[in-house]
Order: sequence, then structure tokens, then C-alpha cells
Amino acid sequence: EVVETLAELVPICNEMLAVGLPKRLAITAMAQAVKYEGLRHLLTMWYQEQAPTIRDEVVADIAELLEDLEIEGVVERLALRHRDIAPLMADARAFKDALRRIVDEQLACESEQDSSAVAVTVLQRCICAGTGHAAEAARGLGAGG
Repeated sequence: EVVETLAELVPICNEMLAVGLPKRLAITAMAQAVKYEGLRHLLTMWYQEQAPTIRDEVVADIAELLEDLEIEGVVERLALRHRDIAPLMADARAFKDALRRIVDEQLACESEQDSSAVAVTVLQRCICAGTGHAAEAARGLGAGG
């Protein structure tokens, strides 16, 4: 049975290597798939799938399963440093500032009597406070307050 399983897995491993996946990931996944049926199913799913985005998701699932099996060194962990995060924070701030300008323009166009003025005010406060509730307030705007 092991020989038959390996015969199924070798072409999958070769395909993984051919598309540029890390050698350690492909070989470790193949070796562990002999023991773990769930991993074998994920490898088969990856092999049969044509869409690159879905293949990427399956690779992430394979890596996560190998990680859960405590097989070290298969997946390189991303380390975010302050210098990596700072540009993202600047982009988020620029987006929030642009959103604030749009809200201010909309508020200027709305009359104070309008029912959506309350929702716009809530959205403004969320943007200023940096909370995650801005999306909820924006949904309220789309629903008419």
C-alpha cells in the first residue's frame, strides 16, 4: 500500500517542484502524506486544481497541516518589522484622511434635518477615533440612516 501511495504522490511532488514551491515543503508533504490521509487528499486536490488562487489556498492548508503535525522548518514564518509596518500605517492614514474629506464634503451637501446626518456624524467620529466601526456606520449610510 505504501508503494502505491508513493506512486500517486511522486507526480504531485514533481509538479509542486516544477511550479516553484519550496523543495522542503513538497518533499515533506509527500513523505507525510503516506501516513496522513487528509494530507494526501489536500495534495491530490492541489494537483487536480487549475486555478492559481485556489492552488495557493490549498498550499496554505498543506503548510498549516504540516505545522499542526509539528513538522518544523517547512514554512518560513513572516516576521514583520517596524520598517515594514510603517508604510502600511501611512497608507491606512492616507486612506482615512481621504475618506474623511469625502465625508466632510457629503456632510456639507446634506441638510442638518436629513436623517443620514446622524450616520455621517457617527462615521466621522469613527474615522477620527481610528476604530473599526467605520464600516458599520458606512453601511448605515447606504441603508438611509
